[in-house]
Amino acid sequence: MSVSSRGKRKLRVGERLYFWYVHQELMYEAAHILTVLSQDGRFGVHYLLEPVAHRHLVVMNDEFLPSPESWDGRWRRFRCDLKIPPNGIGPGLARQIIDWCSNPEQTLVKVDWEGRSLDPSGKPEELSSQALL
Repeated sequence: MSVSSRGKRKLRVGERLYFWYVHQELMYEAAHILTVLSQDGRFGVHYLLEPVAHRHLVVMNDEFLPSPESWDGRWRRFRCDLKIPPNGIGPGLARQIIDWCSNPEQTLVKVDWEGRSLDPSGKPEELSSQALL
């Protein structure tokens, strides 16, 4: 399935074409989100930019390391605290996200929908007062 390029910016990484755009999502209490999609629709992620203490990546498609074959159709969320480039949110950050997702040696920390780390039992970590600042 191909992705519409309308309203999105293009980014070529190697031989592959990606689209990226920034938007607000009511599901995440109007947080700003950077979405990156591949032209063929197999790669799709949201990077939640707010709150800073709980930045995370929401994986929407099956193409994501380390095991795309284990994808069961549900969105997966991982801690992903990338540094925003000095020139702001743009193609540099979209490229960082693609590179982060393509790194097979990446340490993946699962998080809940609010970006809080999940312990092995699947329960969210306790929030400290520092995490709320």
